[in-house]
Amino acid sequence: MATHLYFQGVMMDAGSHLALAGLALLDSTSFGTLVLPVIALLAHPRAGGRVVAHLAVMAVFYWLLGVALLLGGQQALASLGGWPDWTRHPATWVAGGIALVGLSYVLDGTVALPGPWAERARRSKEWMRHALGPDAGARTVAGIALAAGLVEAASMLPYLGALGMLLGSDLPTVGRLGTLAAYCLVMVAPGLLLVAARTALGRRADGPLGRIGSWLDRRAGTEMAWVVGIIGVVLALNGAAHLMA
Repeated sequence: MATHLYFQGVMMDAGSHLALAGLALLDSTSFGTLVLPVIALLAHPRAGGRVVAHLAVMAVFYWLLGVALLLGGQQALASLGGWPDWTRHPATWVAGGIALVGLSYVLDGTVALPGPWAERARRSKEWMRHALGPDAGARTVAGIALAAGLVEAASMLPYLGALGMLLGSDLPTVGRLGTLAAYCLVMVAPGLLLVAARTALGRRADGPLGRIGSWLDRRAGTEMAWVVGIIGVVLALNGAAHLMA
């Protein structure tokens, strides 16, 4: 029997995998996966090893968290008898996707850090410069990574959207967990590439790292719009493909 593009059996075709890769790359620009590594590499040219350890802990943390959420979600759906009937119609996907794409335009440029929190962020930069410095031991590095993961988990919309896609996919449990592992690797890949660049170029990497840091500051308010838009496009295309089948 052909796999249906319903919430309980979304086909994981090339487009879906590309969407997951896009969400993972958005996640890769979060505080823990890129901002803190960039600051540490700028402040301490030899912090590469500690940054790699930090990123490894974050990747494992998000994989384990995702495993728990996916398995818990599967059990919850089983106890409820599956998704509600209205979610099974592909027209629901198309309508929901179009609505999300429209919402992404509304959100674009409107999400910004409130004043008090922005001030706290500025005051915390000095701490961040030393967080993964020469005096940071293994426990400190692991603790910082876990703290960043715990603080960010609930607000990482790309990650949560990816988990929703995997939960509704037609993949077996092993396939979902393997795809989640690949997702977490993509999340930390840009940070690892920056470590490699710093190791190879030394102080010559200061300029590019500084520009990346400035870009992260500028794009902070538009992430939500991108995430909502990507999820909307995936929903609409999946629904439209089934309607035309």
